[in-house]
Amino acid sequence: MSQGEQNKLRERLLRNASPSKATNFKCSPEFYAARVFVTSDRSSTDGQSWKPAVVFELWWKLYEKELTGKDRCTSQLEFLAAYGTIKRGFGEDPLSRALARAKQTTPPLEVRDLGDERLSLLARFCRALAEEDKRSERCFFLSCRDAGGAVGADAMTGYRLLGALCAVKVLEVAKPGTRGEHGKATYYRYLPPLEESADGK
Repeated sequence: MSQGEQNKLRERLLRNASPSKATNFKCSPEFYAARVFVTSDRSSTDGQSWKPAVVFELWWKLYEKELTGKDRCTSQLEFLAAYGTIKRGFGEDPLSRALARAKQTTPPLEVRDLGDERLSLLARFCRALAEEDKRSERCFFLSCRDAGGAVGADAMTGYRLLGALCAVKVLEVAKPGTRGEHGKATYYRYLPPLEESADGK
């Protein structure tokens, strides 16, 4: 791994994989870090695919002092086990399939010249979700956390990007989401023509 690649990976881990964030999701730091890694790896726009052992090594060096009560070997086994479980799950869920399709398409005109790759990817992701609406209303549920995860970011970034897509008329809120333990994600409607996904015209 080159120094540039290592710096890029280090930045992702520093931004999203702090063990302190795991408490919000009621899971172990290793499981949380593995989930962040899988979502970042899926949403990579530069073709880079990180090896789990390499990711763990860097994550451990960054956060060893916060991981009290665990030795490196135990922590690594938990991380790799979580990675395998999450990777299999992500490979089967509808969001993963939509994201994989989105990466093969061009962005809608509304975001093409904005120069933000995360916004572009999220717009394509939303289009892929809208294509799955069997009622042809181009609507879909999407949480801020899943929006952020699709582009390798956190829920707050997902919230801001979704707001930006609404501002440029890529999305509109069909039904607001609700907060709380049993809250529902916001129901969005995709506004541009779906057929743009083929050739970008």
